[in-house]
Amino acid sequence: MTTKATPNKSPEPTAVGAVSSAVAVHVASRRWLFSLGVAPHFMKTRYLLLSLLIVPTILFAMLSVPYDTTKPPSLSLPAGYAFAVGALGEETNQFYCTSAELSADSGALGWRFTFTSTNTPSKSKWVLVTVDGKTQIFLSGSIR
Repeated sequence: MTTKATPNKSPEPTAVGAVSSAVAVHVASRRWLFSLGVAPHFMKTRYLLLSLLIVPTILFAMLSVPYDTTKPPSLSLPAGYAFAVGALGEETNQFYCTSAELSADSGALGWRFTFTSTNTPSKSKWVLVTVDGKTQIFLSGSIR
């Protein structure tokens, strides 16, 4: 007597059928994305965003290297003061120096001089003199 196995005719899907269907849908959807050019575009966008995060991080790390205080700056304090007074010009008649400090805040090493006005109400100007002799004057957040 032989018994013949009958195939599974239940209306519910089997585990094997569900897995093979999911794999087929996944492969088809990837082919569809590649045929539209969406997947390569997504990869380019991902690499672009990644590089936009890495490059500023490296640049910021390069700018924020602290100054080695064991070595004197190449521009002495009196020479830096002479550059600062020269940058102010005739305004030195109305401003006097109240402080000087070595600064690396703006990414360039230099001397930062604070000048305060003799008039009332008093105003302050900051003169940044880099070690190569370039000067910038700051007044209330503006650059001249």
